Amino acid sequence: MIIISLPWNRWGSTGAEISACIPNYFLIVSAYRGSAAETYAKAEDIAYKYIGEGKARNVMATSEYHLPIIARGEENASVVGDYDGVSGVVDDCMVDYDDKTSGLQTVTVTYDGETIETQAVVYDPAKEKFFDFGDVKDIQKSERGLAGMFDGNGRFLGLSEAIVLEDHETVLIPNEVYEEAVEAKLMVIDAKSFTPTGESVPEKL
Repeated sequence: MIIISLPWNRWGSTGAEISACIPNYFLIVSAYRGSAAETYAKAEDIAYKYIGEGKARNVMATSEYHLPIIARGEENASVVGDYDGVSGVVDDCMVDYDDKTSGLQTVTVTYDGETIETQAVVYDPAKEKFFDFGDVKDIQKSERGLAGMFDGNGRFLGLSEAIVLEDHETVLIPNEVYEEAVEAKLMVIDAKSFTPTGESVPEKL
């Protein structure tokens, strides 16, 4: 199967997401109802299916970075879900979390008559920035991840505990440190003996 991705969004500014199956060239457009993608599919007589309809699974509170990260004070954090293999925004939902505490939290999402619990990293943009290392290290439950921040001269500025979620290592960095830092390095230690067990290459902030 060849996947051809063209730019589009749920409000329908441009384009469509098209799946082309070889050899019969059967096309299916994944579109939000009323979007430009739907209009495109109808105009070109291409089969299409709607995103965001039916029962969502694997629901996750998210952010513009497509990670389970929420800025404290957000009244309506975005929520995405899996609609039969197609990712889409979950409308008409409520997200409940502790907006006075930063760090890893259990977040309650109510949608479509159902309430679930999921996890997200909550941070205060007025006091801190978050940095996502990605999946650079496989941190075990018996280990801790610590991120050191350094300026352009290699001077050590501070240390932050890494939060592991969705196979990503994320750290919250105080704004005053983030302003001076140019790179961060993830170090992994044994949680009991504090013996180093691994480290990442420096990452640019």
